Amino acid sequence: MRPILFEIPIPFLETSIPISAYGTMLSLSLIIGIYLASRNARKQGLDELKVLTACIWGVVFLIIGARVFFIIQHYPRYLADPMRILRVWKGGLVFYGGLIGGVAASVIYMRINRISVGKFVDAFTPTIPLGLFLTRIGCFLNGCCYGKVSELSWAVQYPQGSRVFNAQLDQGLIEATRELSLPVHPTQLYSSLNGLMLFLIVTYWARRKSFDSELFWGFCLFYSIARFILEFFRGDQSQTYLFSLTVPQLVSIPLGILAIGFLAYGYRKVSKSDRVNVT
Repeated sequence: MRPILFEIPIPFLETSIPISAYGTMLSLSLIIGIYLASRNARKQGLDELKVLTACIWGVVFLIIGARVFFIIQHYPRYLADPMRILRVWKGGLVFYGGLIGGVAASVIYMRINRISVGKFVDAFTPTIPLGLFLTRIGCFLNGCCYGKVSELSWAVQYPQGSRVFNAQLDQGLIEATRELSLPVHPTQLYSSLNGLMLFLIVTYWARRKSFDSELFWGFCLFYSIARFILEFFRGDQSQTYLFSLTVPQLVSIPLGILAIGFLAYGYRKVSKSDRVNVT
């Protein structure tokens, strides 16, 4: 666990600027993501400047949506300390909230400027799992999004003062005199590897896609399945709802169904077009 990577001292002042691990990985993922989206858009013949503008709007509402989703899920702690809402660099972002906010803002911009939404979403789709790969490493270093107690050889322990340690202390699983928490699943790294795998899949898929927006809906399908499964290993999701499922699991179900529907519609439309051309 290393929530602060390093500190930058301020000359002549007895203080320094802490550089957080989560904030660094999030910033890195956004910079690389915007660059890749612009490059992919140029290959598809889209206006690169407009795509860049759409990406910037998408990033703004990605962070807002991700933060709002997290605050809604954990509203009691923010009612007690409202200023915590602004501390985004310490973590507290929900992927699905970011996906909804970022995609919605970008698509609205595309619609207003009459740019192909299908081509645009496919242009930035590879950047989404790449961002997951990077930011989940930040989660691991920050100590958030941790897993359930595990006896597996690769399970990890966190020191006193960490979120895992404090949560296990509150649950009566450990005593305050311990130096380390009980071993837990490194679910952040599971999610990071999942992001890397999905990035490789959509990058390969991009060369063989049949219709615009296919990459985006394909990613949504695979991610919804993976996220639904990964939630069973998460230890920080204290609230469950319908059928003892967490919020991300409840979102994954309709997203997966929606993705299947759009993929089926797209393939059917392509198949019908091929039959007409053959005739």
